[in-house]
Amino acid sequence: MDRDGGRVAERLNRARGSNYLERARDYVRKHYREKIYLEDVAETLGISPSYLSRLFKKESGQSLQDFINEERVYRAAEAPNG
Repeated sequence: MDRDGGRVAERLNRARGSNYLERARDYVRKHYREKIYLEDVAETLGISPSYLSRLFKKESGQSLQDFINEERVYRAAEAPNG
């Protein structure tokens, strides 16, 4: 593969990874009240749990579980008291 083809492939892989990250975040936002398993999120996205785990950490700087916990705390703080 020539250099330009390699760059295009790299950009496509990065975009695909970012798409998985956003889709995983969307899943968590929709299901934050439920028990969320890495395997369920990965299955929904059509990728392996290990790939999702590595990708999420690499792209976001935090683990999926940390994001889930952060989202739950955020939602709890947003909820009206009472």
